Amino acid sequence: MVAKKRSIHGRWLVWAPFCVAIAGCTPPLKPLPESLDCDRLTSVEEAISLFDRRRESLISLRSGGDCRILWYDEKGGKHEEKPSVKLFFCPPEKVFLVGTGLIGEMLRLATNEQEFYLRIKPKEVSAYWYGSRDMLRYCSETMLINPESLLEAMGLVQVDPTWILTRDGSMDVLTKLHPDGKIAREIWIDCALRQVRRMTYHGRTGQKLVTVELADYGIVDLKIEVPQQIEMTIHGTEQKDALVQLKLSGIKPFEPTEKQREGLFERADSGGFEHVYELTSDCQFVEQ
Repeated sequence: MVAKKRSIHGRWLVWAPFCVAIAGCTPPLKPLPESLDCDRLTSVEEAISLFDRRRESLISLRSGGDCRILWYDEKGGKHEEKPSVKLFFCPPEKVFLVGTGLIGEMLRLATNEQEFYLRIKPKEVSAYWYGSRDMLRYCSETMLINPESLLEAMGLVQVDPTWILTRDGSMDVLTKLHPDGKIAREIWIDCALRQVRRMTYHGRTGQKLVTVELADYGIVDLKIEVPQQIEMTIHGTEQKDALVQLKLSGIKPFEPTEKQREGLFERADSGGFEHVYELTSDCQFVEQ
């Protein structure tokens, strides 16, 4: 088969079933009451220290939960799926998410230190994407669903001294800029609990690509804060916005077996999928 090169944006409708789509814009964050106890960040260096401590305290976790999937096809038709999900997280590099419904497995997403892959199986699409983690990070602004976002939602947020600290009501806001001054990333932290409430990812021209909302934090193992509600909005251009809603439950420490360590986070077989795409050095998915 002759390799076919596809831009990641160009494949939007192909993998919209995983992305979930609804009309409208991302709702504003619910305002938190100002408090005398509001613990404001005073510098970017303090934010760096905060996130460093949280990453160091992370432990392996597992969770069940539910996912609501909505999307619109090319003709504007609305589709909806509600798979059950299982999530396995082994910091700092490994995550595994699988969603199943009445038809069996619908989606699977995983990363390890070297690779990532995503495969989806709703009846409207049969596709598999994979590539190196290094290339994924480099191409993150062109990928509408990024496994790195899920890792960050689980607590692997990292900033550096080039970020800018501002305030927005009861939120401390960290912003990273592209070299030309356009917004690349934003992180909202509520000043009362110092929990990340929102993260946005922007393209090289400054356009907003993805918004991640985090809520309903729970305490695991007496010290680990984990968001039990994760909402990812994928901002379309010609298409309507897309949305992924995860509601996690039963989050608990995870001690993987040797078999799980060896196989759970490794790249799964792509056999049986109609379309298989590899991420290349020019940030394109090439059909194999």
